[in-house]
Amino acid sequence: MASGTPSRGAERVHIDFDYVSEIAEKLAGKPYRQKWKKLPKELRELSYDQYKDIRFLSEKALWYDDEIPFRVEFFHLGGLYEESVEIHEFSETHAQRVPYVSDFFDYGENLEMGRFSRSLGFAGFKVLNPLNRPTHYDELISFLGASYFRALGGGQKYGLSARGIAVDTGLGKPEEFPAFTKFWVRKPRKGDEELLVYALLNGPSASGAYQFRIRPGETTEMEVTTSVFLRQEVESLGLAPLTSMYWFGENSKLGHADFRPEVHDSDGLSIKISEEKWIWRPLDNPKETRLTDFPMEDPLGFGLVQRDRDFNSYQDLEAHYQLRPSLWVEPIAGWGEGVIRLVELPTKNEYMDNIVAFWIPQKKLMLGERVDFSYRLHWAMNSESLMPKAWVESTRIGRVSENPLEKFFILDFAGEEMALADDDAFIEAVVRAGDGAQIISAVSQKNRPNRTWRVAIRAKADQPGETIELYCHLKIKSAIVSETWTYRWTP
Repeated sequence: MASGTPSRGAERVHIDFDYVSEIAEKLAGKPYRQKWKKLPKELRELSYDQYKDIRFLSEKALWYDDEIPFRVEFFHLGGLYEESVEIHEFSETHAQRVPYVSDFFDYGENLEMGRFSRSLGFAGFKVLNPLNRPTHYDELISFLGASYFRALGGGQKYGLSARGIAVDTGLGKPEEFPAFTKFWVRKPRKGDEELLVYALLNGPSASGAYQFRIRPGETTEMEVTTSVFLRQEVESLGLAPLTSMYWFGENSKLGHADFRPEVHDSDGLSIKISEEKWIWRPLDNPKETRLTDFPMEDPLGFGLVQRDRDFNSYQDLEAHYQLRPSLWVEPIAGWGEGVIRLVELPTKNEYMDNIVAFWIPQKKLMLGERVDFSYRLHWAMNSESLMPKAWVESTRIGRVSENPLEKFFILDFAGEEMALADDDAFIEAVVRAGDGAQIISAVSQKNRPNRTWRVAIRAKADQPGETIELYCHLKIKSAIVSETWTYRWTP
């Protein structure tokens, strides 16, 4: 494999964000042309299991013999992955494309597969790092499929994904999936603690340049800088999109004949409006596509979060849902006015990502304009720095048998202040319902067994089929001491 020493085919060029941005801008000024070539039949007809049987040989990894904390392995084309991407290694002065070589792979039981041309290319790549043990290289991040990528912090298992942009997502029409078509990966120097990656995005409606600064750790951080150029108008352009899966959980488990109590990669959307103002929206698996917008100016962050870390909530020895990372978006510069949009799609299983969250600027991007934005991604467990002082640990829902238009909502608020509060502490629950419903009762009390503060809400809808918003937060005297729980209920 290439080791960073310029080969005969290396190009003498300086790779930086401006270099990739210039390519992206030129692309946007031309009609979209998909650089797609038909794969050999052996690859096109691979089943899911056959594709999984193709394994990259670890000793062929980029930088395998170098004493640096990163290695790069590559994904083979085939099956679902038909679009080839170019992957380049670069240094301060040179760049060279990493060629496809069939000897890099073990094809397993796919014995009929022959040797393919070096021009075949790859489906994507993954980066390895001694994330959990100093002597073992674990998967850190993978880029595979359209503009999707996902990463891990220490002790985590792969779950939700991020992607470059979301185009017309959840609008009841075909969604567009621009793809990363080229990557440039900088060879780290000995002692470097971060990896630098550039990516070129291209699609029918937009092109873009992306810079990723990747810092592995217990919480893996990625600093993302991007410029996006439109080549045709779009109805909705979502920035910093996150994609996850929610099948069922404690607030929506009825009707699922499954041995597991809950199945999800994320259980809620968390939004940080200011240091003191947070929003929590539990996720749901709706009967039909549902969009929820949270208007605001210069948010401090948002994320799809897996708060429940108790194995007993999942009982799954293979999926390990309790170890799936939360993914938090932290804007680096003010994003101005806009909305955080949550898209919830119906799903009948755990294999389909049905949850998307992203930022939509209020200012509509026009043709010929360039939008620049930057943010940090935190792939974390329950990091205290990414949590409010008091948060909703669980949301449970119960029927009121004598009236189908009524529901019980049981919330448990956790946090140090809730854990230390006495049974008779004066913690007030402020509860309200939007148009179309009324609050029948709201009881607030200490939940001593799990050291939380419980709020039991009984709400009544005016009529069936009308969507209602519910809200709840805690106060001590006049001070708000918790995030605001919001829930969308359709009786």
